[in-house]
Amino acid sequence: MRNVSVGICLVIVSLTWAFWIPRADAFPGFFTSNCLTCHNTLSTCNGCHAHGVHSSIAKNDINIAGTTDKTVYAPGETVSVTLNGGYRTGWIRAILYDETMKELARSTGTVPQGAIAPCCGPGYPITLTATAPTAAGTYLWNVAWYGNKFDLTDSGVGATFFGPQWTPDPNNPNHGQEIVSVTAFTVVGPTPTPTPTPTPTPTPIQPGPVSPTPTPTPGPTPGPAPSSPVLQLPVGQQIFPYPSVATPIVSADPSLAQPVGIGSLAQRGDTLTVQLALAGFANAVDIYCAFMVSTDPGTVSNVKPDLGFQSFTIQEILQAIASGLPPAGIVPFMSHVTSAVNTTLFAEIPASSLAPGTYTIFLLAAPSSTYSAMMVRPLGGVSNFYLWETTFTIG
Repeated sequence: MRNVSVGICLVIVSLTWAFWIPRADAFPGFFTSNCLTCHNTLSTCNGCHAHGVHSSIAKNDINIAGTTDKTVYAPGETVSVTLNGGYRTGWIRAILYDETMKELARSTGTVPQGAIAPCCGPGYPITLTATAPTAAGTYLWNVAWYGNKFDLTDSGVGATFFGPQWTPDPNNPNHGQEIVSVTAFTVVGPTPTPTPTPTPTPTPIQPGPVSPTPTPTPGPTPGPAPSSPVLQLPVGQQIFPYPSVATPIVSADPSLAQPVGIGSLAQRGDTLTVQLALAGFANAVDIYCAFMVSTDPGTVSNVKPDLGFQSFTIQEILQAIASGLPPAGIVPFMSHVTSAVNTTLFAEIPASSLAPGTYTIFLLAAPSSTYSAMMVRPLGGVSNFYLWETTFTIG
């Protein structure tokens, strides 16, 4: 009898647990009651927030992501962004935005006969395309799932988990979009072809009488040698991507400088040597060095003076740009620099010891004692800086 009682208790507990779990998971009648009038078509599960943006029935996360097909593009090249997420099936609306939230592309289906809203477009994964910017630099676009906000709150079994960029649609009640950042990518312009210097035509020497050698006239006493040209302080946000080089190229013109060299890897060698070289500056600047890897596009690694690393998320960098304040605790690689720079960070690192992926190295110079917006193409910030960037690929 005791075993029977225990068994009954376990059944009651199991049933209680089954009915207690938040169930905003399968409401086939919801679409018929709330969506059919506008869409006039078969239902979709991922078209509601409960299924289309989470990873599981727990509904306590945001599971949508946008990834680009490449990490480096030429100006005007086609950029393909794939949106994936949710944990059920069905058609959805997907929207691609640039870094200023200007819409670039959308996938939304068509409006069926007798309906007033589109339906029946593709479901996850969805690929959207747009043209890469013409200006060189690093960009962070955005992508969105759009649908009905129905979730735990609406089903009365809990509180809906919204992402930090959830945006209700003011023109369509009970609808909105979950927006996430796409993996960062870089636009690299073509390397300028140097203009050849014309060879002067020699002037023939005409024969004639030999003149006596004149007595030299004393000239002025030579003064001190002219100082080396220096970089002026940056005005505005100036970004200079360039193909990888073995050794740095120093110039007082920031658009001609290529201040980061990567050693033999630039010529398909098998070792990495990271060397930095810059002309001096007219006034003091702070210099930052950092890198990103395509296999972890959401992280920026800042190099400290002791060659240790500080990791910051893309979101922290964007917040810094928006607020005008650097990320908490960030340390410049070099501070209050006016003289020329020539230093080696890492020497003769075997390429075989590096994880496969595309690496982007950033070098930023900004006036000292001012905010330095680092590593990401600014979204309307007010800082002044030079930002050089170069890439190489392992594997």
